[in-house]
Amino acid sequence: MQKLIICVSLMLWLSTLPSLAQQFPTDGIYLEHYDRKECLARVEAQIEKMKKAMLTMPSGQHDQFLNSHSRDRYRTGLPITPNQRQRVYAPKPPSQPNSAENTLRMMARFDAMRRSCR
Repeated sequence: MQKLIICVSLMLWLSTLPSLAQQFPTDGIYLEHYDRKECLARVEAQIEKMKKAMLTMPSGQHDQFLNSHSRDRYRTGLPITPNQRQRVYAPKPPSQPNSAENTLRMMARFDAMRRSCR
C-alpha cells in the first residue's frame, strides 16, 4: 500500500514539473521572430511560383508584335503562314494588358503579401 502511495505521489509530482519550467523574456521575442521568418519563407516560395507563372503568360505586347510582323511580311512579299495571313486580315486584339502594367500590379500584390507577415 505504501508503495502505491509513493508511486502515485511520484507520478503527480513529475507531471507538475513541465509547468514549472522557466521561460525567459527573450523566448517570446525569439518565437515571434521565428514565426515571422517562417511566414516570409512561405510567402517568398509562393511569390516565386507566381513569378514563373507570370513569365509564361502571353502579353499584349507580344500580340502587337505578331500583328506588326505579319503585316511587314505581307507588305514585303515574303511568304507567310496561314496564321500570319489571318493576322493580316483580322489582327488579334491584345489578350492581356501591357506587361509593364501587369508587372506593377503584381509587384503591389507581392508587397501586400510580404506585409501580411508582420
